[in-house]
Amino acid sequence: MEDPDRDADDTAAEGATEADARPSVATDLDRRRRALMRATARRASLWTGLAVLATVPFDARWGLALTAGTLLGLLHLLLLSRQTMHLAAGAAARGRSGSPLRVNPAVFWLKWPFWALALGGVLWYMRARPEGVVAGLVLALAAFATTARRHLS
Repeated sequence: MEDPDRDADDTAAEGATEADARPSVATDLDRRRRALMRATARRASLWTGLAVLATVPFDARWGLALTAGTLLGLLHLLLLSRQTMHLAAGAAARGRSGSPLRVNPAVFWLKWPFWALALGGVLWYMRARPEGVVAGLVLALAAFATTARRHLS
């Protein structure tokens, strides 16, 4: 006979364990990573906008180079954070099963030619100033560092 005090949620939760009820560590880390990257992009955009406004009256190529360098830096940080999350999730899954962790090094080695081509394309085809691209990359890294410091403290 069915108990009238039990509802569908109690019946569904009966087979679930306590570990199933709470969110996984990987999901929480991914949520925090996404929030960190969104905040980093906002901060880097603000800083880049201010730097472009300050440099464009003197040399428009500096503004273009700063913007391109910041975009490359943010894209690199985004891909690096995604690779790290996949690596951590794989390590956690392998750790539970007891099998050794296998990492595909091709992903890590193939990104460097991509970055070299992207940087070469920015410098060659856009005629951007190299020091402006470097300044944009440093600006993206500084935005990430300051945002991470605020998020983690």
